[in-house]
Amino acid sequence: MLPGLLRDSLSKDWNIRAGAAYALRRAGASAISALVRLTSDDNDRVRENASDSLGKICPITAVKPLADALVGQDAIAREGAAEALTKMLMNCSCEKLDAFESRLDEAAALSGAKENAHARAVISYLKRDIARIRCRGTSMGGLILTGERPTPPKELGNRQRAKALRR
Repeated sequence: MLPGLLRDSLSKDWNIRAGAAYALRRAGASAISALVRLTSDDNDRVRENASDSLGKICPITAVKPLADALVGQDAIAREGAAEALTKMLMNCSCEKLDAFESRLDEAAALSGAKENAHARAVISYLKRDIARIRCRGTSMGGLILTGERPTPPKELGNRQRAKALRR
């Protein structure tokens, strides 16, 4: 299955590449390099499927090549890398969060991201989200990365409940 998907990821037909990018999420770690490459594809659907797949498997080893792509000259590759890193962070388990952050810091230092405005913006956005995830994890008792909001206590009045839900 994997050799066929890897071959399909190199196809000239964007539809086949998009299907391969989607299916490669099941291959796990052995598909990381192909998925990273597909995040810089010319076709939006291929990039989106590759980013989604990387987000599902959240391979920490993909952080460095994606962070390197943030600094490159190719705008499409930068956009795909930023999307993939964001999706990976949102699906990253609590155990991988520290490793994700340290790899991001290492990659930013090595790739010269501090001199690149786009890379600097994406990395600061990701770091802000990492801090938010950590805050949510400590103050909301286990709702990390679920996207759920806690329901305000019923003891609050209607206005206070509405205000709490808007946060």
